[in-house]
Amino acid sequence: MDCSNTTAYITGNSTTYDSTNVFNCTNTTKGSWPQISSPTHEQVFVCIGQLVAGIGLLANLLVIYIIARYPAMRTVPNVFVLNLAAADALYCCAAPFYTVYALNIDGWIFGSAMCNVYFIMGYISAFCSVWFLTSLSIERYKAVTDPIGHSQKISQKKAWVASVVVWFVGLVAASPGLVFVKTDVETYYLESEDKFHLVTKCNVFAPDDIPEELFYKLRGVYSFTISFAVPLCIIIPLYVLIWRKLKEKKPCVLSKHVIRSRNKVTKMVAAVSTFFVIALLPYHTYWILKYFKLVENFPDGLHDVCLALYVANSAVNPFFYALLGDKFRRYIRILLCQWRLCKKYARKERQRAIELKIHFGSDPSEIVQSCSTRL
Repeated sequence: MDCSNTTAYITGNSTTYDSTNVFNCTNTTKGSWPQISSPTHEQVFVCIGQLVAGIGLLANLLVIYIIARYPAMRTVPNVFVLNLAAADALYCCAAPFYTVYALNIDGWIFGSAMCNVYFIMGYISAFCSVWFLTSLSIERYKAVTDPIGHSQKISQKKAWVASVVVWFVGLVAASPGLVFVKTDVETYYLESEDKFHLVTKCNVFAPDDIPEELFYKLRGVYSFTISFAVPLCIIIPLYVLIWRKLKEKKPCVLSKHVIRSRNKVTKMVAAVSTFFVIALLPYHTYWILKYFKLVENFPDGLHDVCLALYVANSAVNPFFYALLGDKFRRYIRILLCQWRLCKKYARKERQRAIELKIHFGSDPSEIVQSCSTRL
């Protein structure tokens, strides 16, 4: 989520600029001011990104609420899911700042301190999101390859310790970029009005003793390595091993219910990991090619598509939990029932309560109330 140092001037009703506009927390963003002269498709993608981020924020907060609200959801993998949702929600929270920044004719209007906060939110959330996903993959590998040993050795306490470590390492990994974050004022000449316009930039700027081109190359390689390449080199081999293990027909001492639940969680994490690769690979590839000038001309709109996928990565994970996780689906229905947003499900629960009273003599109101605590 940044905007790189780009000069532009206005001639008539058009702006000479680099048509790159990014919601990014790991790479260089290039834009132009006044944004009122920017192409319509860029404004549309900014608004779409804001909408996706808003939906993603609400969905991730719902995941956090469900895990925090219901003790049965506080399993070891869900500790990492909770932290992953928190990281994604933090990333989505930065969207309003970017939207105002990208569309405001004066550029950054929130001050120098918020510029640093803005980058901290972006860098840390992007790094931690990827590494919580990696932690989930490691946990799934242990659960599948050594289910008995995993259940005895792994505890929620250890999972929380690992989560704290990821947040701390995320802060450390983000610190090199945060050192160079600042606001800067640039001047744009408005030829049509024969005057200069001042625009405030919020960006990671190259230090004086390092050439700007080299600085952005190093920054791009650093981001690509720790936020994509290294996690990918861990996740892919783990899922190859998991797939081989699941294909084996060896007898297992675990019950069928436990095996079925374990495999569903594994498939859910695998789906999230797969979308992570699909969403981030085009974006990182685009910037590596651009930084090192391996491709001179990119098709119009290519960057906007890569950007949309990048933003969507922080918004779609909760939907994978809801679609592939039985427990998440059940508790979502229970919440809708409690909030009186799902009359059909409420009627089914009341009917079930009446049937249970006939058979066991229980109070229907107590049975309906118990639907919020049982799996």
